[in-house]
Amino acid sequence: MTRLAREIAEIEAHAQPPRPDRRALAVLARLAAGETTTQAADHEHIPQGTVHRLLAVARDVLGAETTTQAVVFADRRGLIPPLREDTTT
Repeated sequence: MTRLAREIAEIEAHAQPPRPDRRALAVLARLAAGETTTQAADHEHIPQGTVHRLLAVARDVLGAETTTQAVVFADRRGLIPPLREDTTT
């Protein structure tokens, strides 16, 4: 094995799998708690279109075919953060 191949193998061995960004994980957490996408958008103070875009990216990153799968995959990987209370309402 060449030096370059060894270095690549070492980097790949320590690489973390891709993960959705913080906002996508916040939306996934709200869906996991039983909220609808509309409720999640309201609580996260973002447009519903942004919620759908974030979920599409999360599905892609997590290798999920559906949003439900994305929630399950994220939860199994320990990526779902605890819900923060909305103190503005």
